[in-house]
Amino acid sequence: MSHMLATCNEPLYILEDHVAQEPVTLRAKHHGKGGFTFSKSSTGASAEVIFTADSRTSLTAPRRLIKDAAGKGILELWRNAVGDESYVSHPTGTSQPLAIIAPRATMSKDKVDIYVKNAAQANEETKLEIRGQDIWKRITLVYHGNDLVMQLRFANYITSFVPFSGNQWDVAVAQGFDLSLVRSATCPFDRYYL
Repeated sequence: MSHMLATCNEPLYILEDHVAQEPVTLRAKHHGKGGFTFSKSSTGASAEVIFTADSRTSLTAPRRLIKDAAGKGILELWRNAVGDESYVSHPTGTSQPLAIIAPRATMSKDKVDIYVKNAAQANEETKLEIRGQDIWKRITLVYHGNDLVMQLRFANYITSFVPFSGNQWDVAVAQGFDLSLVRSATCPFDRYYL
């Protein structure tokens, strides 16, 4: 990865059990109809799966269930039938959103803000800024203030144009950042999967 990740001086998370204890790179693989796998190893059959995301979708109100390695639902990513904002909440659906994903329209680049209820700071709202770097979104950066906390890079940019090849990204995550937020940060830039 070409940009230097910061270390979160204060942890930033909604699920404490999934905070990165050191800088880590995940491989995100798209499996069609909103299905994703996030693993710690980018190559080989022995990749350690950290999260999966599958579809619980309808055309009017798409939803994605994010599961941990044991298959337990830990978060739900969803969008209302109207509007561009998406939400992250517990899969029970009984609580207020833990994060709000808000696209910001600009002429040249995609910009998205994520407002996270940071459990490390008594659920104080924390803003993450997601910035697409070019129209192909080969590299996407996620900032917390001036600190770079996540970087997404297309791993198979050329083959992504081949039908049914499945897109893949390498996702570098800073120490102290919640790995369960990775799917939330990637969704604005592949919204046709959401």
